[in-house]
Order: sequence, then C-alpha cells, then structure tokens
Amino acid sequence: KGTSPLTTQLQEGTYTIEARKDGYQTKSQTKTIGTQTKDLSRMETLTITLEKATGSLYISSNPSGATIYLDGSYKGTTSKTIEGLEPGTYTLKLTKSDYEDKSQNIQIEAGKRKSLSFTLEKEPTTGSVYISSDPSGAFIYLDGSYKGTTNKTIENLDPGYYTLKLRKDGYKEQ
Repeated sequence: KGTSPLTTQLQEGTYTIEARKDGYQTKSQTKTIGTQTKDLSRMETLTITLEKATGSLYISSNPSGATIYLDGSYKGTTSKTIEGLEPGTYTLKLTKSDYEDKSQNIQIEAGKRKSLSFTLEKEPTTGSVYISSDPSGAFIYLDGSYKGTTNKTIENLDPGYYTLKLRKDGYKEQ
C-alpha cells in the first residue's frame, strides 16, 4: 500500500498488515476494523515497531575452552553461540594457553547463523640459537656434540640449558 506513515481507507473486516524495511526484521500484525459510522473522520491507528535484523555466530574449537574475542571484545569461551550481531564484518580471535592464536575476518548476514570450527595448533616448543665468532669458522660443540662451524643458527632446540664450546686451531677454547 505504501510507506509509513500511511493513511488508507478500509472496509469493515480483518486485515493482516505487514511492515518491511531493509536492515530490519519483517513484522506483521492482524487488525480488525469494526462497523463504520457515517462519521468518515473516524480513524483507527496501528503502530508496528520494527527490530533491527541481526545474525548469529556459532564458534567451536578443538580443544574446546578457547577464549573468544570479537572486534577485541571478550565474548566467552568455545563452544558458544553469539546472538544479536548486526550485519557486517568482524575480526574474530581465539586464544588458549599453550596454543597459537587464531584470527579471522568474518561476515555476518542478517537473519543467518554462521558456524565456524577451528583446530588450534600447539605453540612451538623448540627454539634456536645463532652462534658467531671472530674469526668465524670455529667448530661448534653443543653438549659435546659437533654442530658445524660458526657463523651458524642451530634450530629445533628444546627449552633448557646447554653447554657450548667453540674450538679453532691456533685459538683458546671458549
């Protein structure tokens, strides 16, 4: 019939009035119009309040119990459904102790539920060390095991303490 506010003439009867607007949930209401009098100025009023259209997001993780941040705001832990999200793009971040953080941009659509599942990866548990000497070319021994010559990076070392020795002919052992 048109856009609100709207005035229209109706015959006696029962009507279903539906209101729609982009970005809002469609809503309908039934209204019964009684016997009309000869007074044509009689008017009945109907007010329909629309609610913003929102979406939801379900997040799960393996292992569960990861902390959820949506645009930097704490939202709980996995597994969880977050309701009432306005349509748009959000930054989702999952964190869990001893696991690498996961971040992802997500799109929420009105009237839809988005489901996401993440497998969290353990944080690396090894480290590395770069060994240099002046002059270079010294033999490297880590806990008595030969590892090459300087200048060199030794990777995949478990956390802990090591004994490091450098040897080069004509120089004092360090």
